[in-house]
Amino acid sequence: MNWDSFKWRNYMPDIGRFFNVDPLAEDYYHNSTYAFSENRVIDSVELEGLEAVKVIDLKNNNVNVTVKVKPINNTNAYPISQTEMNTAMGNIISQSEKSYSGKDGNGMNVNVSIVIDQEATLTIEFVDVPSDPSITDTSDAIQVAQAEGTILEADFGNTQTGNVQISSLANFSKVGKDLGYSGAPGHTGSHELGHIFGIEHKNKDGNLMKDGSKTNEREITKEQRTEMLKNIPEEQ
Repeated sequence: MNWDSFKWRNYMPDIGRFFNVDPLAEDYYHNSTYAFSENRVIDSVELEGLEAVKVIDLKNNNVNVTVKVKPINNTNAYPISQTEMNTAMGNIISQSEKSYSGKDGNGMNVNVSIVIDQEATLTIEFVDVPSDPSITDTSDAIQVAQAEGTILEADFGNTQTGNVQISSLANFSKVGKDLGYSGAPGHTGSHELGHIFGIEHKNKDGNLMKDGSKTNEREITKEQRTEMLKNIPEEQ
């Protein structure tokens, strides 16, 4: 048949349409299920329906990573305003782009860009306290609820539909401050995104992924960047 095969869909140049429906079509209801780059081929990049992709530029020794995230405000008992959430997201993006960008274990220059997209399926959710419905042990559930942020175990390494939970009690409220929490949602979100990228805790001072890392611990190693790239599909 006269078509060009992409990773997720087959394109028929004679009619200028894709033969298959985008695998994430239901999440992008505003756009035609058969469109290419949302019909914006000049200023938009076709990401094959994925929420995080990498583009490898061997000529310039670069790996360019784009991560689309959707912020959600689900706070109630310890509510935060839209302004507070926007400020927190700005801090998360700024710190994450700085920490996760740099050399990887293969000497490639990793450039991470995080973009807010209200249609993204990778989410950063602000909640009163974190929770995990799969946990049945009371002591474990309490430990999760006391965390400044968390991800579900199933979301580890899930760069497409993963969910980060950030505690408004711990990161924004006076109660949290009185309890001794650091109150740094930017740092919390950056750390939890590391788990979404598939990076385990690292027992090293100064490392962002140290369990219980402080706000001034922001380092990501070359090896951690290599591990991150394993969980981010390449644009086809």
